[in-house]
Amino acid sequence: MFKITNPKINDIKEIKYKDIIDKSTLDGYYIKDEEIILMSDTTVNNSKFEGITFKADNVLNLSLDDVIFINCDLSNIKFIDLSAYRVEFINCKLVGTNFINSNIFDVSIKSSLSNYINISGTSIKNMEIISSSLIEASMIDTKLKNVNFDDVNLKNIEIINTPLKDIDLSKSNIEGIKIDLNSLKGAIINTYQSIFLINLLNVKVI
Repeated sequence: MFKITNPKINDIKEIKYKDIIDKSTLDGYYIKDEEIILMSDTTVNNSKFEGITFKADNVLNLSLDDVIFINCDLSNIKFIDLSAYRVEFINCKLVGTNFINSNIFDVSIKSSLSNYINISGTSIKNMEIISSSLIEASMIDTKLKNVNFDDVNLKNIEIINTPLKDIDLSKSNIEGIKIDLNSLKGAIINTYQSIFLINLLNVKVI
């Protein structure tokens, strides 16, 4: 079993975003209970955000290293070419959030509402999603290595050209999953889940 490397947060100071709004690099900050407009070409290191509502349409080239989001709302933001290393989302809203052509390493999503999330064209290594909802999410042309789903609602998720070899889905809800056979090969499922997948084999059960 792989192990996620958690964010390394050290010596952060609480600050108001208005005091650093012009910075393109945020390093060592704790920002709480504000609304922030996310900008492209920004680097965030060694920082913690709590109770933040993030606003943006398209965000390009955002870099996150050792960052924790708690009770934050990042819904409907389109991240393009995001780099995320050692990042945690705890009890966050990621509804309709897009992560396109991104690199995600050592990232955790816990107790978060992530319905309609789009993780397509992205490379993911060492990621855990725990006690969260990804209803009608999309994973198309996604590269996965060491991904753990634990108590995740994946109802009606779309998984295309995204190999799930050795990835355990057995503790999650995959009812209504839309998946191609090549992606499904080698995935770990339970007996009950096979009911939802039998139609893919174009066979009749009598």
